[in-house]
Amino acid sequence: MTRSFTLTISALLLSTCLHGQTRSETLRWTINAGVTYSNATGDVDNESFVDIDSKNIYTNGSAGKEFIVGKKLGLGISKDISQWLSFMADFNYEEKGSKIPITSYSYIKEDKRIQQKIDEKASIKLKYLILPLKVELRYKQLFLEGGLYGGFLLNAYDYGEINAISYKYDKSGLYTKFDGGVTLGIGTRIKVSDKNRIKVGLGGSWNLPGNQSILAGSGSSNFYNQTYSIDLKFERKF
Repeated sequence: MTRSFTLTISALLLSTCLHGQTRSETLRWTINAGVTYSNATGDVDNESFVDIDSKNIYTNGSAGKEFIVGKKLGLGISKDISQWLSFMADFNYEEKGSKIPITSYSYIKEDKRIQQKIDEKASIKLKYLILPLKVELRYKQLFLEGGLYGGFLLNAYDYGEINAISYKYDKSGLYTKFDGGVTLGIGTRIKVSDKNRIKVGLGGSWNLPGNQSILAGSGSSNFYNQTYSIDLKFERKF
């Protein structure tokens, strides 16, 4: 399903660019930036293996309990269909993830496993290329936008510190490469000149209902991506 989202978005992005050549006065290119606040996992036990300073450390916790801050950067196009309606397609780099409470860890010493209870936190970070396809409705300076998105996972890892020992663990192989869902946003437009305008808004994105776990083979229906963001977009008319 998510693969078809990505292909559909790419095809519509290309067709919009080609169609826009005939009415360039309504076509705008955009630069996107923002701060994300996301929880990209669900109720799944997390277990990581880390080798630090010759100590085999196992961390155990429950993933997806707290949100994490990330960033968003990208480019896009916006096509004005009428005075109150626009079509938009973006190509963004986005960071998602979550905080993980770590309840215990253990390590091997002299052929014996030593286990300790702790109260620490680690972080899961997922980096995506996201292609949202949206429709925007406007009333005066206000706008409401919504649509679908497809995402491709670049990499994933967790990192943290246990008893003053820092670690970073690659988890790219555990996650499926594609993600997809719905996206919504609301905000205001600020006209800078006849060709330029700035948009400031609040947005959110969520997996489609019934989407498979983003963990490959985890079998968990509770795994999901949810992200909220503060967005700043610069638009310039061709």
